[in-house]
Amino acid sequence: MSVRTSSHIHIHTYTHTHIHSHMQVRSIGGDLVEEVVLVDEFNNPKKGKTSNCFRITYRSMERSLTDEEINSIQVRVCVRVCE
Repeated sequence: MSVRTSSHIHIHTYTHTHIHSHMQVRSIGGDLVEEVVLVDEFNNPKKGKTSNCFRITYRSMERSLTDEEINSIQVRVCVRVCE
């Protein structure tokens, strides 16, 4: 039995593209990341800043994932992508 867990994460970027963010999420979450979808993008031309909202779907085919596992991945994603 596999359990699917979805989470939304807002990433504020100055230079990263959403493709770069996808790659970062997948490199951090590995096989637990089933899908990364850009669901919203806001461009602030005054600040030269883009905010992206991604829906990240996590799944393990072997076991149920814990909140702690997902939260740990989310924190690492935010740290790396927002660098």
